[in-house]
Amino acid sequence: LTKLSKEFRQYMDKTWFGQSGGKHVENPKGYIAPPLDGVWATAPYFHNGSVPTVYGVLTETARPKYYRRVGTAKDYDVKDLGLKIETLNAPAPKDAAGEARRRVIDTTLPGLSNSGHPFGFKLNEKEKRQVIEYLKTL
Repeated sequence: LTKLSKEFRQYMDKTWFGQSGGKHVENPKGYIAPPLDGVWATAPYFHNGSVPTVYGVLTETARPKYYRRVGTAKDYDVKDLGLKIETLNAPAPKDAAGEARRRVIDTTLPGLSNSGHPFGFKLNEKEKRQVIEYLKTL
């Protein structure tokens, strides 16, 4: 785990995080996921921001290949729990102005993939909506 320095891991060992579970791990495999409390307010999702809603986390077909956030910072998709977006059919044109290009999320680019994390795919629609309603309470 190269993102957490040795010094940071030593520091964390001295906190309650390091004392939990009784097992010392010098070089953990993977990354530390953030807690779920307040997850409704942390869109977009995944480490790279490639999935705009919790519904998209749970539903593979709800993960747009190209999208752009619409509205203001106060606009929010309450139903699907995340950003209000416009799904696009293509990436930003190469000759588009820098700001316009940066506003389009292109999940086909290296490091911006929205694949993986398939655990929610097996849930039916009612179960997905129940998970979303539960997450709103955290």
